[in-house]
Amino acid sequence: MKPGMYIQRAPVFLVQWGNEKWSCINVARYRYFINPNARNDLDLLRHEFGHWIVAIAEGNKAFYQIDVPYSLISAAISKSNYEHPR
Repeated sequence: MKPGMYIQRAPVFLVQWGNEKWSCINVARYRYFINPNARNDLDLLRHEFGHWIVAIAEGNKAFYQIDVPYSLISAAISKSNYEHPR
């Protein structure tokens, strides 16, 4: 599968999944999977790029053990993008 686009050299794969709330996921500093309908959502792409920066700064172990669980819980319980900004 070829990337549909790149964000700061990180490949972005366009995958038909998710919904408005769950439209993108960042796999550390390696790649993003994004719903094609959200590919022009600059706030979402900036949000995911922030995760990428954190993964680089902290390393994968800390990122997956601390940041990913916290982010998933935050996104799951948030009622708006202001509670889990994107």
